[in-house]
Amino acid sequence: AIGARLVRAAHDCAEGGLAVALGEGCVSGPAPVGVQIELPSAAPLPLLLFGEGPSRIVVAVRAEGERHFERLMGEFAVPWRWIGRVGGDRLMIRAGGASVIDLSVDRSALAWRSGFERYVG
Repeated sequence: AIGARLVRAAHDCAEGGLAVALGEGCVSGPAPVGVQIELPSAAPLPLLLFGEGPSRIVVAVRAEGERHFERLMGEFAVPWRWIGRVGGDRLMIRAGGASVIDLSVDRSALAWRSGFERYVG
């Protein structure tokens, strides 16, 4: 998918799980960008949000490449699922239909970029 130029961004979930990967992805680029995520309610919420299971990667795929991405994942038998959309000014995660995280990415970016300085400065 990367070779086919379908992937715009990717982040592993190894340190902090899905919620941390999404949060870092929202604020670490040149400009903050939001996401809207919908998770199933099958697993316990802490495990869904912060589980650090191996080999979990969040990818952002170009809209025009979604079908090609789906074909590649099937062709190579990669377990995957769509969980949301990129855009807007909020990091929003819903699980089982309920809002569990709803943060301004601008405020989150400010805290991420200057929090340590403000704490020790």
